[in-house]
Amino acid sequence: MSVEQPTPDQARAAIAAVEAAHTLVHSGDRYFGFALLVWSGCFLVAMAIVAMLHLNAVFVLVTALPVYVATRALGSWQRREQRAFTTFGKTTFYLTIGIFLLWTAMLISWGVATGWLGPHASERSFALMTVAVIPVPIGALVLLWRK
Repeated sequence: MSVEQPTPDQARAAIAAVEAAHTLVHSGDRYFGFALLVWSGCFLVAMAIVAMLHLNAVFVLVTALPVYVATRALGSWQRREQRAFTTFGKTTFYLTIGIFLLWTAMLISWGVATGWLGPHASERSFALMTVAVIPVPIGALVLLWRK
């Protein structure tokens, strides 16, 4: 049995269909980038509120609760609605969050060990959290600029 060769028009149509699917899948990764940008903005707003009100560490946890809820809701939405994404996009998304968590833990440990963070160091806490969130927009930009 021989395989029938496609006509030039059929070949062009097939290539166009593949390119359209490729674009759709890669544009799905942009959702991950936008999600990271929104998340980092929510995190910074929550930490700014804590700093402005001169709250202690217990209130940091209470203020971070809406950020956690927003993150879970976003993840739930992504799993339900986002049909197309690449392995690179999903890996970069979760790797960015993992790097953020590790980097934040290292910065907080350093701040406590050196005495830079104390009971009334709200401006310092905000500065530290601003540095801690840096990996998140970087991961978002990687996802948004990737072709």
